[in-house]
Amino acid sequence: MATRKKQQEKVLKTADCPSLSGASTLTYHVGLTTNGELALRIWQNTGGGLFAREWVPLKTLEGVLDTDKPITAGYLKRAKITVSRSANLAGFLLAALKAEGLVEPLESGGHKKTDSSAWLEEMKQLTEGK
Repeated sequence: MATRKKQQEKVLKTADCPSLSGASTLTYHVGLTTNGELALRIWQNTGGGLFAREWVPLKTLEGVLDTDKPITAGYLKRAKITVSRSANLAGFLLAALKAEGLVEPLESGGHKKTDSSAWLEEMKQLTEGK
């Protein structure tokens, strides 16, 4: 009887971006969870804000980002996109989403979802090792 090897988390991309306030620099990962889902996680913060290093699946984020309301850190926090109770994680994730071009700022404040097709193609290429 063959045993199935448990899939490991895989980091596809590591990048840095400013926090939304500009007070610190965040390092984040785009990768695959143990379930093979595309996800984001915050890895480091040069400032003092604490956060959880949990993976947040892209499908969870996409469901929340598909709104006519301005997307803010508070909006993401109320949507409970994370299992952590970290006060900063939602804002840090929004900064990473902005850096990846998955959201863009609104003139009136907050952000809106952008077309993610080019980004998804880039992630597909990274997943396939190209």
